[in-house]
Amino acid sequence: MSLVEVIGVEHFGMIVKDSELLAGWYGEVFGAKVVSRSLDERPILFIQLGGGSLMELIPGDGEPAHPSDHVHVSFSVDSLQGAVNRLKEAEIVLNRPVFEAYEGSPVAFLRDPEGHLVQLVERVSSLPQPR
Repeated sequence: MSLVEVIGVEHFGMIVKDSELLAGWYGEVFGAKVVSRSLDERPILFIQLGGGSLMELIPGDGEPAHPSDHVHVSFSVDSLQGAVNRLKEAEIVLNRPVFEAYEGSPVAFLRDPEGHLVQLVERVSSLPQPR
């Protein structure tokens, strides 16, 4: 038994250079809406994505931290090919070609305007649960 029962992910956060710029980009590309804004000169923004997921954009000092290319945010999509086609039409370049992972699920990667890695996945089956 765990000390704390987790019922879901409340939000994830990223240190960013410009929270307003990224909120606009995530809004245009993924339909995110700003749902909370701090009163700071450089505001902390919470944006809400499809399915109710929340993302916190926290202005940092200088460059955002990029510990590795394995640190990323992943968004589920119903049709990866449809999403990739719309990204290409908007002249958004994929970080690498679409590939299959997780028992055949198609996956694509791109970067937001500050270089954060964003993954799109069309899950064809559930991930195996730990035993």
